[in-house]
Amino acid sequence: MKDLRSGATLGILEFTSIPRGMRVLNNILKHVNLDAMSDHLISSGRYVGFIIGDYGSIQHGIECAIDDAVSDLHDVAIIGNVQEELLAFANKSLEVVQENVINLFVFESTAHARAIELTNQLLHSTELHLFDIDSKDYLDGKTVVTLYGSIANIKRARDIIGLGEMITNVEPLMRRNLFKRSVRGENN
Repeated sequence: MKDLRSGATLGILEFTSIPRGMRVLNNILKHVNLDAMSDHLISSGRYVGFIIGDYGSIQHGIECAIDDAVSDLHDVAIIGNVQEELLAFANKSLEVVQENVINLFVFESTAHARAIELTNQLLHSTELHLFDIDSKDYLDGKTVVTLYGSIANIKRARDIIGLGEMITNVEPLMRRNLFKRSVRGENN
């Protein structure tokens, strides 16, 4: 998701049909002035489009998608104040030090857009840090978000969104495996 900058608005459109999603996103690009876009195929044959620009353009783009493909839209989100760590993750520049990952908060969602929206909310309203957002094929349609921080902040996050698991005192072997499985890979 290149070109996501501080102050930009992020629109997320998640489609259950890959061809329809591609057509709708292409039509949005023809008719809406955007700064950037990115798209991804995610698990269970879903297609996600990320559109970046000013709030009005993003809102117009999502309205166009709803008018054009409401039956194939699985989820939509507009995030107007993207948190810095989510920006870094989206731009593939998020750095995490293994030794800092001691307590985890992990939640899953069947809607990728909703998972990103909840992640942004938690990053703004707690002192948790983003570790990973994963939606690979082997997750069978789920998006898994992993955050880390203090136990108090993890408890607060669970209270805010009403779901998720707290994993405390993560063992070194588990921590190494988390890093191998994440977008950072083994060498970071």
